Amino acid sequence: MSQGEKEFKKRLLAAFDIEADEHIKIIASDLVMLDQTSDDGERKGALERIFRETHSLKGAARAVDKNDIEEVCKSLENLFSVWKKKKQYPKTEHFSILYQSVDAIGERLSSPETTQHVLVPLLEDLKKLIMEEEGVEPPDSDETSESICPEIVDKGAGNTEKKIEKESLPSEIKLSDTVRISLSRLNQIILKTEEMVFSKSALAEHEENLRQVINSLEQWHKEWAKLGLQTPTGRMPTDKIVDEAKTFSTVSLLSFMKWNQLFIKEIEGKLTKLKTAVEENHRFLSQAVDSQLDDMKKVLMLPFSSLMELFPKMVRDLARDQKKDVLLMIDGGEIEIDRRILEEMKDPLIHLIRNAVDHGIELPEERERLGKNRQGKIEVTISQLNANLIELTVSDDGRGINTEKLESIAIKQGVISQNRERELSSDEIHALVFRSGVSTSPIITDISGRGLGLSIVQEKTHKLDGNLALTSEPGKGMSLRMQLPVRISLFRGVLLQTAGRYFLIPTVNVERVLQIKPGEIKTVESRETILVDDQTVPVVSLNQVLELSRKQEKNENLTQIVVLRYGNDRIAVSVKQVISEREGLVKNLGKQLPRVKMIAGVVVFDEGKIVPVLNVPDLMQHTRKIGKDLITMVKTETEKAGHKNSLLVVDDSVTARILLKNILESAGYEVNTAVDGLDAITSLKERPYDLVVADVEMPRMNGFDLTRNIREDETLSDLPVILVTALESKEDREHGMEAGANAYIMKSSFDQNNLLDVIRHMI
Repeated sequence: MSQGEKEFKKRLLAAFDIEADEHIKIIASDLVMLDQTSDDGERKGALERIFRETHSLKGAARAVDKNDIEEVCKSLENLFSVWKKKKQYPKTEHFSILYQSVDAIGERLSSPETTQHVLVPLLEDLKKLIMEEEGVEPPDSDETSESICPEIVDKGAGNTEKKIEKESLPSEIKLSDTVRISLSRLNQIILKTEEMVFSKSALAEHEENLRQVINSLEQWHKEWAKLGLQTPTGRMPTDKIVDEAKTFSTVSLLSFMKWNQLFIKEIEGKLTKLKTAVEENHRFLSQAVDSQLDDMKKVLMLPFSSLMELFPKMVRDLARDQKKDVLLMIDGGEIEIDRRILEEMKDPLIHLIRNAVDHGIELPEERERLGKNRQGKIEVTISQLNANLIELTVSDDGRGINTEKLESIAIKQGVISQNRERELSSDEIHALVFRSGVSTSPIITDISGRGLGLSIVQEKTHKLDGNLALTSEPGKGMSLRMQLPVRISLFRGVLLQTAGRYFLIPTVNVERVLQIKPGEIKTVESRETILVDDQTVPVVSLNQVLELSRKQEKNENLTQIVVLRYGNDRIAVSVKQVISEREGLVKNLGKQLPRVKMIAGVVVFDEGKIVPVLNVPDLMQHTRKIGKDLITMVKTETEKAGHKNSLLVVDDSVTARILLKNILESAGYEVNTAVDGLDAITSLKERPYDLVVADVEMPRMNGFDLTRNIREDETLSDLPVILVTALESKEDREHGMEAGANAYIMKSSFDQNNLLDVIRHMI
């Protein structure tokens, strides 16, 4: 942690201590009034103030990571919520634990180093008291008081969300790190491994035979040396051998020749047998290795059901949270696929199913009005197309895609031009849902609305060399079909050369290879482009992208272009030479180089050549950056001149205001603050703002009313509003949507990166 961060944390904690002390004083004072007065009006007011102050203290504690204080405040808030709902007040015997709780919070604040566990015993007592007041029988359990996060259901303020269990969140759905394998399959692998032991023994015998042949050749050299006819090189001209042989007896020479003839025949026999044995052994090893590899790949095969079994609960929880009735049907779960592919498809399936519940399936009342069954249906179907290909289909009978709304949003976000030459086909409009940032959701929540889900689905599918197709009929539902390989196969890539070096580009991303004349490259908005299928495609030099050479390599007459596609994006890469398509096994760059820009790995070919594999998403991102830098040059210069987006933060908690102000200013925004809705309205009339970030529960004017006032004002109606609140129920989110909020972020899952992403999405 930097010195600046330490100083900020110290200031934030100091502000929290001051704010918390004020909350505790008000709570303690109103507890005394509630305990001693009999006036119904005063008691009602005290109960409401305690409820609000406890809620505010809970939020402030969360902002500074005081988790134990937050949990006690949450329990107290739930308890007072029950009394409010029942229009009752605490009984005499209840005040003891209420006073203890307030005193313990004060003690925890005054001596944070020595009171780490002072709040722990109170949580179980508060939990039991809540259940008693709700009329729920306390469970007989061995739960220890060490837990500071009891599962408490808030039924007092209409909060019916009940917290979705962690298993329904994407980050918690994981495949096992171990693989289950049937005993019969394991026995086959062991048997084949044992068979390979015979080949090991055979190879040892071949080695011994070769050694004997070499020894025999050494003996031949010795016999030849006895004749004295050798030269330093072991060779002698024939006429000289004849002259030398005259000095020896004819008997000795004939004797050597006879021995030599037998020796040659013996060596030929041994080499022939060795050749036959090696060939047979090679055939056996080839079959054994191929079979073993196939069996080992099968070991990595898992049925789809190993992942699908997690989804029914997720759908049930999401549907319950949104008051929908949804049936999830899964067919083909027994079909097996490579575990690595299943792992890659985990997140896409989560996005698809959650989107179907959140966007697709209507509320039961709405479905009934439309003549549909009250219960919505989501179907996941897996079918085997052939030995190497499966089809995965996710469909629902919900509202489908509103093409007019989708097209309008795409125009608004600049994804497509409003003044285009022709109308888009339905398939082209449907393809817009795969563009990052394009979403038809009217509000951003923790579940959806950012326009990333289907973009991730497409990215993962293409990464696995698969393809997908979307069909939708308004009012009747949507279906997404994905064709995926059964196993991960060897890498196939296009080998090319540039700046004297070789590179591979994945074949799946190569749309076509072109040879064009230099005159066909046009300059549009300060960047080079070519026309492909009547569409303008940006051209980049691979030399310049990889920073190998500042000069673009071009033939005087022709330029070689590789057109790449990744998702819906296309770029054209100019290279020196496109050589051929090659196949190989991609290896990563090791732990020392976990991430190298533009490089996805390397392929080692048979001849020992190591060729880098280019990372197409990096190439695309680099190209978009170049285009953005050129096209938005004027805007960039304006920002350099000092222009900043201005934001208004509205929160009655000084701790929350300081925290949000620091986060947003660190991100480069100009930030002003307001203490409640009325103060915010005054600020909005004094000067223009680009966005408002507001809490919901505030005195005088809450966040819902503030949002409604902004939407009703003609000069402010288009101003983006983000509600950051602890109110987590479905009704509260719908209330925010009805008021006109653009995003609804819950403090329980608050993440500053998430907030900044949403703000960037808005402005």
